[in-house]
Amino acid sequence: MKSHIEKSKELYSKLAGNKTNKALIAGRYSFDEGKEQLIANDIISKLDLKKDITFFDIGCGGGIVTESLIKYLSELNAIITLMDISEVIDILNEDFISKSSLDVSHIQLMKGYFPSDYKIEHQRFDRILLYSVLHCTDNPFEVINEAVSLLNPYGKILLGDIPNINQKGRFLSSARGKIFEAEYKKTNVENIPVYKDHHDFADKMRADQNYYSLIDDELIYKIHRTYTQKGYDVFIIQQPEGLPFCKTRHDILICKHD
Repeated sequence: MKSHIEKSKELYSKLAGNKTNKALIAGRYSFDEGKEQLIANDIISKLDLKKDITFFDIGCGGGIVTESLIKYLSELNAIITLMDISEVIDILNEDFISKSSLDVSHIQLMKGYFPSDYKIEHQRFDRILLYSVLHCTDNPFEVINEAVSLLNPYGKILLGDIPNINQKGRFLSSARGKIFEAEYKKTNVENIPVYKDHHDFADKMRADQNYYSLIDDELIYKIHRTYTQKGYDVFIIQQPEGLPFCKTRHDILICKHD
């Protein structure tokens, strides 16, 4: 059976070259095109981006969200590091960075997987972003640990767009969730699978080898517990209405003191 990393590499390698729809490049659905700026604005607000910061986007992806962040951070005179698989970085550089009128001397591009291919010692960051990334990894907690270790004093890391199967199950087992799913699939509510509760949904997803993510409440609570005990402030944050997966995903903000 293929690992999450192998599946993700296959998917995003194929999507990277999409020339007609930048929503698809980032792994979102074509009908969500136009919502990218909402995502970028949400990230900007939650990470409290400021002038002259160092910023690291792990699994940055391509498309309008990344481009919007680059533009915004460039105006703040930030030092930007972007990391993703080579296919994504090549397209991002070819289609946007190399053609941009921005001063790109403050942008560093890195190819590979984090943390295994991250080789820079002693580099630290004021802000770190992992957006819609954790479910593509084989060991999410290891990735989080390594990322948090790179924070500067007073730094912040946003674990964004986390697909928690328990959270999704809570929504899909509700009356509102069934209606939403029927509208999304363009069918009648009677054709939507019925789940007793979020445990029932999660159990079925765990039994499905093709399901893309097994992040659950247990991991979310582990993240919160681990980093609060280490002295960080940790916030589990709801996504605002209008974001593509706001009903079934949430964000975690980890803030370091000194």
